[in-house]
Amino acid sequence: MGIVPSDTLELIYDAALEPALWQDVVQDIVAKTGGEQGALILQNQLDGTGDAKLANVDPTAINEFFGYFATRNPMLQHNKDALEGRKPFVLGVMTDQDVMERSELMRTEYYNDFMRRFGMGSTLMIGMGFDGKDGTSIAITRPRTHEDFGKAEIEIAHALHRHLIRALKIGEKLSSAHVIGNALGDVLEKSGHGVFLTDAAGRIRYANDAALEIIAKNDGLADKDNVLKATGRIQIKKLETIIAAAANPDYTRRTGGSLLLPRLTRQHPLSVIVMPVNAEMTVPFHTGPLALVCVTDPERASSLPQQQQISELFGFTPAETRVAMELVAAKEPKLIAEQLELSINTVRVHMASIFRKTHTSRQAELVRLLMQMTALTIG
Repeated sequence: MGIVPSDTLELIYDAALEPALWQDVVQDIVAKTGGEQGALILQNQLDGTGDAKLANVDPTAINEFFGYFATRNPMLQHNKDALEGRKPFVLGVMTDQDVMERSELMRTEYYNDFMRRFGMGSTLMIGMGFDGKDGTSIAITRPRTHEDFGKAEIEIAHALHRHLIRALKIGEKLSSAHVIGNALGDVLEKSGHGVFLTDAAGRIRYANDAALEIIAKNDGLADKDNVLKATGRIQIKKLETIIAAAANPDYTRRTGGSLLLPRLTRQHPLSVIVMPVNAEMTVPFHTGPLALVCVTDPERASSLPQQQQISELFGFTPAETRVAMELVAAKEPKLIAEQLELSINTVRVHMASIFRKTHTSRQAELVRLLMQMTALTIG
């Protein structure tokens, strides 16, 4: 195992605190391994799309890479074999020759139309992270006029490997904490609500304990390859649309929304509120705007607003408060009347008063308002 240069180690962990330094990390590793070009790459391992931080790389090369050649990269095919279960997925250090013999590589479109064109002869890859679809790695290349990466350079990469993985994870955790702090504060970590942060595609960037408990049941809401999904066929597209609107890249068009997610167990449906977040992840790659997804499980007592809270906030009478609590639990007026031993007309009178006091007109609006207004006081 190679010795880790102290200046490189310090720079790596500085990058965990200041993401802008990752480009300097790549530049330093390029120099330490005798490379010429380098890139920190975030890449979708299924379709080849992604982003990169560059060191001595022609920007045209990276544009063409993600625009076309990424899907023709033999190393991507190597990872696809792992994703499809033909071999285990391992975050490791490898060279192009670990994936394909040089003579075979030189006959590929990727080598002749991309690598040769941009002065790349051999490649050293350091895997850093994988979330089920997107992989993060550092790629170092040498020109064809240089020798291939040898034992000494590969040992340096191995020595740096675990530190790079650790620094990337530290940075992601710090970034999540920063966004949560800007969004609703530390109290949400203790909230009875399930709280998620997702990007526009629904990829989960953060989930509190209550959220993890909800998706573990796979009933109404689930984690599908690190993407938040409704389990009901009809609700899948609705949830995707609401999340995409909340995390719209155009801030002027960002909107929130809410919906109820039926459950296979026939328990009360999950109440979902989606809101834009005025903060972004400060990780090495710009992930775009985020959405805050707040999920209420009516079967979980700690997730519901407390009667005293909503009564004090909106000036409800005791009777109105009891009706409001049942509405938040996603119950219909007829069922509320039966459970509270009231006539349906009396329930409707209370509902009209509740809507007037909260300036809402529908049950979904009321639920969303009550959950937003009381979220910060639930712990």
